[in-house]
Amino acid sequence: MLPYISGLMIIIALVIGSAPNLTAALLTNFGYGDFVRGTLEDAEQWFELATRVDNGSFAAWHGLGQVFTKQGTTVFALQAYDRALFLHPDHVQARLDRAKARLLLGDKDGAIRDWETAGSVDALLWLGHQAQADDFEVAELFYQLAVQVAPQDWRGFYYLGAMLKNQMLFDDAEHILLAGLDVSSDNSSILFRLGQTQCAQQHYEDALRSFSRYIELAPDDFRGWYWRGICWEETGALDQASHDFQKAVVLNSDDPNLQIAITRVLELTGGK
Repeated sequence: MLPYISGLMIIIALVIGSAPNLTAALLTNFGYGDFVRGTLEDAEQWFELATRVDNGSFAAWHGLGQVFTKQGTTVFALQAYDRALFLHPDHVQARLDRAKARLLLGDKDGAIRDWETAGSVDALLWLGHQAQADDFEVAELFYQLAVQVAPQDWRGFYYLGAMLKNQMLFDDAEHILLAGLDVSSDNSSILFRLGQTQCAQQHYEDALRSFSRYIELAPDDFRGWYWRGICWEETGALDQASHDFQKAVVLNSDDPNLQIAITRVLELTGGK
C-alpha cells in the first residue's frame, strides 16, 4: 500500500509547492507514526520523502537518523544526524543520538564532544551505568564527563567515587566523594560510600564521623549502625561496637552478618 500512498503524497507535495514546510511536517508525522508502530521501512520512506519536499526540515532528518539507527545502518544514521544538527545545532536529543551513532562507529572522541556540548548529565550517568559491566575505563570517562558537565550535581561525584571504591582505588575514591560532599554536604548516599572507603583505608576516626552523620540522616538504615560498629570494633571500642551491632539487629534481624559480628564482639569481651 505504501507505494500508492507515497505517490499520492508526492502529488500533494507538488500541489502544495508554496507550503513545503507544512507538507514536510505532515509526511514526518506519518513517518513517526510508522516508527512507533515498528514498521521501519515505511517510516524510512516517509522521512526520506519529507527531506525531498523540504531539505531544511530538522524533524525529518532527525527522524531519518533514528530509523537508520534502529535498522542498524549507523553510517547513514550519522549522515542524517549531521544534517539535522546543521539545521538545529542546539537540539540536545539529536546531539545525544549522534553521540551514540559515533560511539557505535568507534569515534569515541566525537561522541565525547557531542556529550559535552549537549550537557546532559542524565545521559552521561546512564551511559556510565551501562559501561560498568564491560569496561571500567569507559564508565569512569562517562562519570568524569558528568562531573565536568554538571559540577553542581552530586550524582557524578557519587557514582564516580563508588566505582573507584569498588575497584579498590580508595585514595581516589575518597578524594572524589569528599568533592561530592562540598556540593551536597548532607548527602546520605555520599556519606555512606565515603565511610566505607575510609574504613577500607583504616582511617577509622574519619569513617566514624562519616557513619555518625549518616546515622543522623538515616537512623532506620541498619547498614549505618553495622558499619559504624565495625569501625568501633577496629578501634577497640567494643562496648560501642556491641551497641551499634545490637541496634542494627533490631532494624534487620535477617542479616547473618549482624549475628556474626555480635558473637565476635562477645567473644572478645568474654561474653560481657
